[in-house]
Amino acid sequence: MAINEVIYDDSTLIATKMLDITSKRQKVIANNIANASTPGFIRKELDFQKKLAEQVESGDMRNVESVDPTVVDDLTDAPKMDGNNVNVSTELVQLMQNGVLSSLLGRAYTTKMNILRNSMKSQS
Repeated sequence: MAINEVIYDDSTLIATKMLDITSKRQKVIANNIANASTPGFIRKELDFQKKLAEQVESGDMRNVESVDPTVVDDLTDAPKMDGNNVNVSTELVQLMQNGVLSSLLGRAYTTKMNILRNSMKSQS
């Protein structure tokens, strides 16, 4: 088994892609909050769940790297009188959830690398 296969296994590929997605999602949420009082602004969301699920279900995790989230308008909430549909409270909750997810993914990645580092030390 090659060292790259150990380091870049399925869990690492998913964690890396999800870290990338949470970073992009953080920017989208911050933009929504910044435009909360902009008349006519429609909140944005990242669309990636379906694409990611399809790639995971395909069984070839290398395809996960090709998932590119796209920013889409979120029309689930009715707009206010000024045409803006951003709810700051909802955005702040999503910002916190996204931050927690990013932190957990980072911790999982770091833990895996520490395990690999320690196993290499014990082999020498």
